[in-house]
Amino acid sequence: GFLCEYTENSYQNTIKINFGYVLFCDRFSDFHEINNYLQNEYDVVFNYIIDQKRLKEIKETFKNYNIIFTVLLVDEETLIKRDKERPIDCQMGERSIVLLKSFIEEKYDEKNIMDTSNILIEDSVNIILSDERFII
Repeated sequence: GFLCEYTENSYQNTIKINFGYVLFCDRFSDFHEINNYLQNEYDVVFNYIIDQKRLKEIKETFKNYNIIFTVLLVDEETLIKRDKERPIDCQMGERSIVLLKSFIEEKYDEKNIMDTSNILIEDSVNIILSDERFII
């Protein structure tokens, strides 16, 4: 299994794709829940804001699994454009810029950062799944 951090999109369903069952979800209440899915041979993809402390906990807890960790960032102009494309009740406005800056200030390992300003979602997923630099 693998864990992957997505910051652009969120899914709450289970789908069958060619490499197995994958559970997409917003967040987990604890690592026990993630572990249950992994033990049942699900790959787990989750959308969650992770600071360095939480990332360290994830790496230690799931050290026997392949973990793919990616921080998806965009430039401010693209972020504002994409935010305006969301339904009005989902738009974040200035808060999206504040969060972008907080991600940058977190100083994640450069190898785990992917600028998606000029990349389609499908291409982002393919890059994440094929580029070993995202494995932690």
